[in-house]
Amino acid sequence: MASFYFKKFVVEQSNSAMKVNTDGVLLAAWVSLDAPVKLLDIGSGTGVISLIIAQRLEEILSNNFNITAIDVDYNSYLESYNNFKNSIWSDNLEALHISLQDLYLDYKSSTVGQGKFNLILSNPPFFTNSLPAPSKRRNIARHNHSLPLELLLESSTLLLKEGGLLAVVLPVEEGERLLEMVSANKEFVVKRVCKVKTVLSKPPKRYLIELCMLKNTLLVAKDAHFELKQETLVIQQKGGECYTQEYNELVKRFYLKELKTD
Repeated sequence: MASFYFKKFVVEQSNSAMKVNTDGVLLAAWVSLDAPVKLLDIGSGTGVISLIIAQRLEEILSNNFNITAIDVDYNSYLESYNNFKNSIWSDNLEALHISLQDLYLDYKSSTVGQGKFNLILSNPPFFTNSLPAPSKRRNIARHNHSLPLELLLESSTLLLKEGGLLAVVLPVEEGERLLEMVSANKEFVVKRVCKVKTVLSKPPKRYLIELCMLKNTLLVAKDAHFELKQETLVIQQKGGECYTQEYNELVKRFYLKELKTD
């Protein structure tokens, strides 16, 4: 999938840098933003998810929001840090070199920070059963040994406020596994699922998933707002340079380059 530069910031590119990928762009453009004030971006990479969210929140809240982005990989943390520093939202963005495991332990040992975030976003590692990538950095980013879905759910129950959202983008197999895990979890309810097809004629390649944390599960039955919303997004009608109008409408304001549509 193609990578581009964005209108209000430039993501640094180099031979050693991770490129901006469509997964992160899709998650940041698609996720619901009713007016969250404090957000957490897990596995920030270049910081593209946080930067797109900042652009969207600026339109809703002006400067009344804070985003914390964490990454266990030091070079990725530096990329996020530098891109945040050079953006117009530098006062609203914070990059931390820390793993989710350590952040979770820090919050677990303190009652002050519990329930801090309104929204947690993650484009987490995947390829559970595949062979490790040759590069240690790619291995961290692509395999869930460093961020298992179980940890993502457990930590979110501590870090999210009541009614807060956890939003992720996952390959189909991992997405189905997460949905199965949530069905057995009494603290989350599935709010939205979007099946993403790269080409109309092919099966979905990714799931975009929104989970809402409700410690009082009785609220689920009382509020129709939490009925599951199922969606499908097609990126291209067929292979080539042209994108669907639906995809273009979702992401066009974040791209510097105009996307061709069918």
